Amino acid sequence: MLLINTSQTPPCTQRTLRGFTLIELMVIIAILGILMAVGTPSLHTWLTNKQSEAMLSQLLNDLSFARSHAISNSTDVVIEPGSSWEDGWTVREDSSSIDLRVATPPEDATISASFTGALGFDAYGLASNTGALTLQLAGCTGSRVYQVNLSVSGQTTVTTSDCP
Repeated sequence: MLLINTSQTPPCTQRTLRGFTLIELMVIIAILGILMAVGTPSLHTWLTNKQSEAMLSQLLNDLSFARSHAISNSTDVVIEPGSSWEDGWTVREDSSSIDLRVATPPEDATISASFTGALGFDAYGLASNTGALTLQLAGCTGSRVYQVNLSVSGQTTVTTSDCP
């Protein structure tokens, strides 16, 4: 003879799980805290290095723009520093007071020039002043000190060196 239990389990003995326990939530918060403590310094270094690369990119773009503008409009174009290169620079036609571009580097940037005065390009794209600009951002790591060299022909080359 076969016995079949037709009774159902009463609802009070069935356990339904909903949500998280307090201990599970505290473990998750502790893990997130550890990840944030480890990741924050790395994020700061990454951001500093990206700012350094962006500063180089902006300077190279402005030099390229100034040379291109001088050639295409058959006019002299100058890139003038503010009170110093660390205060930023402006790109304008030599015969005009209208700024074509204005750049402001980050506050903790160090920019030094191996020449005095402004940079410029004539209608043929030749540089009126040659030399190098050295760009460095405080707190950089790796090879993020950039030296931008400007030749008489108006071409730029970039060399890198290690951050101090």
